[in-house]
Amino acid sequence: MKRKLFKLLVFNLLLSGACIFIISDGFLGVNMSAPGIGTKLIFLLVVLAAILLFITVNYRILVPPKPKKVKLVDGEELKSPKDYIRSLQSLLYKKEFANYISVLIGQINRISPKQASLGVILEQNFEKTELTYIKFTTTINEVVGLFYENIKKAINRIGVFDEEEYHKLLRNELALPEDSKQLKIQIYGEHLSYVDGIIRQNEVIITLLDNLMLEISKLDGINGQSMENLQILAEMKELIKNTKYYGN
Repeated sequence: MKRKLFKLLVFNLLLSGACIFIISDGFLGVNMSAPGIGTKLIFLLVVLAAILLFITVNYRILVPPKPKKVKLVDGEELKSPKDYIRSLQSLLYKKEFANYISVLIGQINRISPKQASLGVILEQNFEKTELTYIKFTTTINEVVGLFYENIKKAINRIGVFDEEEYHKLLRNELALPEDSKQLKIQIYGEHLSYVDGIIRQNEVIITLLDNLMLEISKLDGINGQSMENLQILAEMKELIKNTKYYGN
């Protein structure tokens, strides 16, 4: 409450000072008694702007915005990379996660062409019914599926993060016992760490796809036997096996 009163006092003093400076004959002298129609019109605009500013800013200070409803997403809502990006962009108002969200969007934009390029390489060298094609496309799709599962979990973690309460805790504005306050701060810190961990694991997935394309480019000829011997395929399978579900 003290913070609100301070904001109200500062804003209204500044607004009053600006109005006095503009209207007073001792300063700019823009008022109805000044000569010229143009000056009178400017005076009316200044009065109108001051009234609008007074109402708008005071209302925003006194009446906090309603918190946005937390809406968890599932696989049904997120069908394409654009859906994931739109969902992340809708959370950009959460400033604590703004940088994380930008990185996640960047990761989506980076992984999509890599997946497409690998698909083209496989289609150019194998029939879709061949075992090598099926094995590699299945593994690639599972790794990319893990990537997007991580994105979905990050979206939900960001969505449930109560940024207003978090900032109040940091400013010591909540009347809570110290141990409860520290526990809450720790919980919020775990949300931030979780999303950071998602980003790190997704970077591992992107690097695996980069390495796969690199290894394929080194082959003298692309055939089933040469592809089967790629170590990177085993690494991708190991990732899927061990970290398919990162956290909860």
